[in-house]
Amino acid sequence: MIIDGTPILEDCETVISFWKQELQKQNIQLLNTIRDTPDNVMVSCIYHKNGQERNPSAGIRKSDGIYHCFACGETHTLYEAISHSFGYTADVYGRFGKEFIMKNFASVSLVNRKA
Repeated sequence: MIIDGTPILEDCETVISFWKQELQKQNIQLLNTIRDTPDNVMVSCIYHKNGQERNPSAGIRKSDGIYHCFACGETHTLYEAISHSFGYTADVYGRFGKEFIMKNFASVSLVNRKA
């Protein structure tokens, strides 16, 4: 997956699973349902019904990480969705989410960790 021109070392499913684990560590119960499809990872929407729907209504495109809910119409970058899920709703352009992904998955961060 490439987001904003930066290669991400893991596939979309791995990033989303890690995201869900990190939310659970902070006792945030979102992304309750995750289902893999050929082009998207389907998740329960974090923007409506307090993130507590039974069936996934949002898709995250595997190619570029665009998040879109087919029920409420919210469309964001993966960065913005991650920021929102951790409570950074006023986070401009998903700065927290971008740092979250870069720290854990971007190829540049792997180089930095080895240094």
